Amino acid sequence: MKKIISLLTLLSCGAIAFAQEPASSLQTEKQLADLDSVFIELYNNEEYVKASNTLDQALEIIKATRGEADSSYINTLVLQSRCYYRARRLAKAIDTAKRAIELYGNHISKEDRSYAVLHDNLSLFQSANGENKEALENGLLALAAFERLGINDNDMAYVLSHVAEYYYNNGKHPQAITTELRALNIIRSYHGERSQEYIDELNWLKRYYESNEEQKKADDLQERIDKLTEEVEAGYIDMPDENITFETVEDCNKYTREALRCCKYLFGHYMTAPQMIQAANVITKWSMTTDQVHIGLGEAEEKLAEASGFYISLYVAGCSEYALEEEKPDFSIEMYRYAYYRIIEWYAANREKDIIKENSFIEKLIKAAKKDKLNEILDKQYPTPTDEKQKIEYKF
Repeated sequence: MKKIISLLTLLSCGAIAFAQEPASSLQTEKQLADLDSVFIELYNNEEYVKASNTLDQALEIIKATRGEADSSYINTLVLQSRCYYRARRLAKAIDTAKRAIELYGNHISKEDRSYAVLHDNLSLFQSANGENKEALENGLLALAAFERLGINDNDMAYVLSHVAEYYYNNGKHPQAITTELRALNIIRSYHGERSQEYIDELNWLKRYYESNEEQKKADDLQERIDKLTEEVEAGYIDMPDENITFETVEDCNKYTREALRCCKYLFGHYMTAPQMIQAANVITKWSMTTDQVHIGLGEAEEKLAEASGFYISLYVAGCSEYALEEEKPDFSIEMYRYAYYRIIEWYAANREKDIIKENSFIEKLIKAAKKDKLNEILDKQYPTPTDEKQKIEYKF
């Protein structure tokens, strides 16, 4: 199943009651908040029919209090279409998606990114329902909009991969190959060749080569897929050489994606993985020069590093990951907590496998977490420089 591009951060925050204007009454606001909680639980539990029933109630309330032109009504329709899609009620998913597009276009915009994404989502629903011609039409509308807006990011890669599949389903195999190659170029720049995202798309390209009777290319590609799969399973990804230097902010900006990739590698692998030291060296060097993250260091971090300096690299990686994903470079308590959450999670996984030695400082944090006092401890040890000189000294 191809990925649905997300318009909103739906399940990590309120999914229903996200209008810019407050509800007309506190009672209405509470009703929507309650429905929101129920919906998120049902959706996370994959109870999509019940989740869609919950959204029906929300839509009635929003329509009565805010009207169909309100952004919260339209966004809830988008959620509803996805619930129908997940529940395989495809005809209803398509009708609901079309209504969301109509309202969004009439009352918000026909030119922005979200309008394009709505067409991409509709195309997925149509493709799943066997409406291949219609899926291609809407997929191409989304692609044209992304191109017009100059978007060339990860979402663009998804749109391209969707359109490639629609070309394939409509028997237009050369177009499928050309479009898939465009998607792969973007995916490689974001995830690297040694990544599951890239390998998955290579398998689609192989299918398109075969359908276009280019068996030699398909066979060669299968060898490439096998090699990359073996390397990924062995714990290798694409990352800069550990001897790389970052002299300027501009140097760092060229490797932003790779820096984030190193962060995720560190927290996503055991200490025995082959590129742990390489990833640690790269992200530490990158963080020292970049302006995309500012990291505070205090007495607690000295204790953290007593057993091994590698923990400071993990701390830097946690702060950097937060800064890059949230697009918030300034050091904050939220960044600080996030870094320690990630360290504790990684430490616990490695200790469970008896891969690393016990770290008394982290063990104390784990005990605090079990007593629901972790944030209290972290807030107390949070470095709080009071003047510019200290801020510079705290910068890792």
